[in-house]
Amino acid sequence: MSKASVKLLVSFTVAGVAQSRGSKSIGRKKDGTSFVRDSNRKSGPWMRTVEKAARVAMQAAGKQPTAKPVKLVVTVYRERPKCHFGTGKNAAVLHQRAAAFPQTYPDITKVVRGIEDAMNEVVWVDDAQVTDQDNRKRFVEHETWEVYAAKEIAAGRVPKPHHDLWGKPRVVISVYELPATVAEAYPQSVTQRTLVGVS
Repeated sequence: MSKASVKLLVSFTVAGVAQSRGSKSIGRKKDGTSFVRDSNRKSGPWMRTVEKAARVAMQAAGKQPTAKPVKLVVTVYRERPKCHFGTGKNAAVLHQRAAAFPQTYPDITKVVRGIEDAMNEVVWVDDAQVTDQDNRKRFVEHETWEVYAAKEIAAGRVPKPHHDLWGKPRVVISVYELPATVAEAYPQSVTQRTLVGVS
């Protein structure tokens, strides 16, 4: 598949703490009838936040929900717990023994499940179109941008651009359209050679 056939559809950031979706619990109404609900009560409001952010991004880009297969890239940024840092005058100093990656709740797969459902009929027609994924959990930046930038410049590197959500929990979502047919995925000459070789 040629790189030219993979095109960015939309990319946006959702502020806030990502919530998981997946586990269900059974509740009972006053009339005795039962119903199924998400065990995480924060899941619904979070999904609505994702949906709103996705809708704003799609409208700003002048895009309609795609019917093509897509690749979903999600990076969940979480705050570090206070125990990762020193105390007193060292309260801003990160311990060398602190975890490099967040390995605790929520599960990345359950977070992505909620994101997929939230973007139905907004970014794509149905989340069954998601054929490729690249999902990550990371800790938010533990330094101010100014301190980080000074260190990067001193090391001869170009610092990342500053953004309003620097150091805050957030989710960065990017969706790429993939080719819908073999003809779109591969140059004609490659397809013809493949077919000739097979025959």
